[in-house]
Amino acid sequence: MKHLNLFERAAGFAAIAWLLLVGIISNTLLHHVLHALPLALLLPLARTRAVRLTAALVGYIWVFMLSAITPMVYDSLVRGYLLKTDNPDMWLAPAMSLIAGAWASLNLAALRPRGTKWFIAGGILLTPALALLYPAVHALAGFPLERVMEGRLLWALLLVFELAIVLIGPWYLFVRITGSRELQCTKRLVAWQVLFWLFFLACMVTGLLPALNPATSAPLKPIALMEF
Repeated sequence: MKHLNLFERAAGFAAIAWLLLVGIISNTLLHHVLHALPLALLLPLARTRAVRLTAALVGYIWVFMLSAITPMVYDSLVRGYLLKTDNPDMWLAPAMSLIAGAWASLNLAALRPRGTKWFIAGGILLTPALALLYPAVHALAGFPLERVMEGRLLWALLLVFELAIVLIGPWYLFVRITGSRELQCTKRLVAWQVLFWLFFLACMVTGLLPALNPATSAPLKPIALMEF
């Protein structure tokens, strides 16, 4: 269990460090600082069952954003650009997605250590599996995301609705596979989840605003989510 806790913390720190590295490389450091804030908020918290489930969900959402909403992982892995180019930046998005998947799986494994190997395998396979869904998911989520990136913030309301849909299913699955069904849905837990995910969305949306992305003078596309 101590090893799982150590590896989980290491994966969380690695995710934050990787985001900051991407910000330095792409000259969008503030953008990536904002995107890293929800991860940084979770790391110092006591590793209660609710915090671990939330951290696992955050890891999953990062994989979902990189693999199923933006084209970076899809282009790198599914379309094979990693094999067609010597541009090292093509590794940045897949690497972050794999780190996020590892963080999610290690948090789940800490709740149910007997399933560690299955959780880790699932965390690795999640990236290519969601990348295959990119064309379909992008058709649903890409349009409102582009409007937000253009500064039309009312479209963020649709993103709130879509985020809720994306969160509910995995949360229910994580609760069941980790044996966390005894976790009571208290007012405190609901308030924590609502506030945290509103903060998460605010950081994501704010980080996408054109004013924080001077490196992109052309019309912004979903790839600006991490500016690889």
